[in-house]
Amino acid sequence: MPKKRREEEISFTPAILRRREEPLIEDTTGVEQLAVFRASERIGRALSGVMIAAGALLLLFSVSAAVSGTWFTAEMRFPVTLLIGFIGVINTLCGLVLLAKE
Repeated sequence: MPKKRREEEISFTPAILRRREEPLIEDTTGVEQLAVFRASERIGRALSGVMIAAGALLLLFSVSAAVSGTWFTAEMRFPVTLLIGFIGVINTLCGLVLLAKE
């Protein structure tokens, strides 16, 4: 008895009809870099204005203390120390924003 051959059907989709699959991972570094740059630009402008205002207040306190002769009295020590600390914190934030731009 001869063995029956099973005919297998082979089918494939031609290359022209294949759908292109989207990659699982997209390269979005350019879009993210642009978003970070725009955000850091806006934050940088705001922090620059705050730094100028705090510097002007510190200059005003320093000039008034120099004119009145009360450099380190109790009533001048707190606002000046607070302004110097505030300028230090804002300066640190400005440095981080500059690092984010790069």
